[in-house]
Amino acid sequence: IFPEIIIISQKFPHYVRLLWIFFFHKILHDLIPGASSVLNPHVIVIFMILPRAIVAARRVEEGIDTEPSIKDGEVSDIPRNGTVEFRNVSFRYPGASGDVLHDISFTATKGETVALIGATGSGKTSIVDLIPRFYDVTSGQVLVDGVDVREYKLRDLRDRIGYVPQKAFMFKGTVGYNVSYGDHSSAASEEAVLRALDIAQARQFVDAAGGPSSEV
Repeated sequence: IFPEIIIISQKFPHYVRLLWIFFFHKILHDLIPGASSVLNPHVIVIFMILPRAIVAARRVEEGIDTEPSIKDGEVSDIPRNGTVEFRNVSFRYPGASGDVLHDISFTATKGETVALIGATGSGKTSIVDLIPRFYDVTSGQVLVDGVDVREYKLRDLRDRIGYVPQKAFMFKGTVGYNVSYGDHSSAASEEAVLRALDIAQARQFVDAAGGPSSEV
């Protein structure tokens, strides 16, 4: 009885669901002496929320059990010379009927600035996302420091890259904590944090807000 009433009640607006709870509680009180003390509106609300929680838990479990499509390579400790090369790269998103990128080739060397210019949806972000292996190319090669990115251990590859996404996201904590978040080796020193802020040209407004120790 309980699940059927719950499912029906969820189809109605909030105030209608409250009426269901009231009448259901009244019926139990009239038919079953003492039922109101055993099954009250708070318990009924729990019954209404529980199916949603179960569905959410199953979806979380599916995510945890999903096998990553991006597999670790074997290469690490390659000398860093700061080059990125695209060789005849084509790419399409999983399930897409056509390529987002087709036969792209260019080389960016240490000290150079490369600007990708194009209309919305032309594939600029897709090009950048292929470098740290958020996706793998459909054909061709992406090379960092002369090595195909698919051959790297992911941690070693991503330690070579400073990635700034279009949408900024900061974790709760201090500015310094956010700046040093990607440092896997050890807690970054204050000097290293300040140097990173200088490189990002963020030192001035961070200092104005109270420095790296200020809360986000």
